[in-house]
Amino acid sequence: MGFRLKTEPFQGPLDDTGLNGVQLLCGKVGESSRSIQSRRIQSLVGKWGSWGSSYECPRGYAVGFQIRSEAFEERNDNTAANNLRIYCSGTKGYLEGAGLQWGNWSNIQLCPWKSVICGLRTQVQSPQGHNSDDTSLNNVDMKCCEML
Repeated sequence: MGFRLKTEPFQGPLDDTGLNGVQLLCGKVGESSRSIQSRRIQSLVGKWGSWGSSYECPRGYAVGFQIRSEAFEERNDNTAANNLRIYCSGTKGYLEGAGLQWGNWSNIQLCPWKSVICGLRTQVQSPQGHNSDDTSLNNVDMKCCEML
């Protein structure tokens, strides 16, 4: 039904990690926001940042996504993933998280017809140690399930 992001804000001259975690909010159309907020699933999460606001599909389910990430740059501070968009059924728009603006959006990944996002898997870099460049969350894969 929606999502929430764990992000680290811009750190100035210090190491930036950007996106550190994704939670999916689970429920059924017509349920109260409070019920949906109480059912969250997540995969591996990085240690930096804090959880932000929740975003819920207004009248439908999450059926697709895009991830914003920056390519590796040899001599720069790398963040990898920085933001997420979720596409909702019943609308042509998307919900965009409040992550960082670095990088480019991936191609839209949509679930097959009559399927919705029902799970996720994250690729998270472990902390690299003092004076090293951490990226934290590097990629997200969403699972689609057929609606019965």
